[in-house]
Amino acid sequence: MSTKYTKENLIEFMEQLFKEIYHVNNKLNLHMYIHNKFVDNQGVSDIAISYFVITMDSLQNDMIIQVFKIFDKSGYGTIFKFLNLIEANPHLFTDKKVYIKVQEDRDKYENEKRESIKNITTWRNQLYAHYDKKYFLEKDRLKLADDAPMLLQDIIDLLNMAVETINYYSGLLDFARFSLITPEITKDADKLFESLNFYIDHRTNNL
Repeated sequence: MSTKYTKENLIEFMEQLFKEIYHVNNKLNLHMYIHNKFVDNQGVSDIAISYFVITMDSLQNDMIIQVFKIFDKSGYGTIFKFLNLIEANPHLFTDKKVYIKVQEDRDKYENEKRESIKNITTWRNQLYAHYDKKYFLEKDRLKLADDAPMLLQDIIDLLNMAVETINYYSGLLDFARFSLITPEITKDADKLFESLNFYIDHRTNNL
């Protein structure tokens, strides 16, 4: 039996779900940004190769696990649970068509984004959370990439779609809209590369 939610209860759930999406989006953006910075800053990665390899691997590992949690149909703090709560608490909305909208949104995730969620689940279950015999000894995970193709753009699209879903119902509750824009992430990465490049230049000039 579903527990009836108040508006405050639903907003609390919605805010926490967005925070989870926001954090994983930051990790995704940082991973991509650092990767791209290496193109023009080869010397930086060379002087701290172990640090950057571990950092990039950790960001990717955590990112996959967190994205899986957001779109796990059997979990609690997920986009599916959010839709279920709205469906179970229509008394919180003046728009009587909210039930239809929930069905449409759920259908998008279960059908339109089904393959993306399935592939993320495969990577999480068979490599990041557990080692599957099929892929454990495979170098560079090429077979896994073939069996469950996953692009970073797929993850970006999923996260943006989740925020759009949250914002739609947030608007119906007359609550604030949420945004994934995080310029501080790239600014902080720039500071790191600037400092390391300064160190490289200083070391070179003193040779």
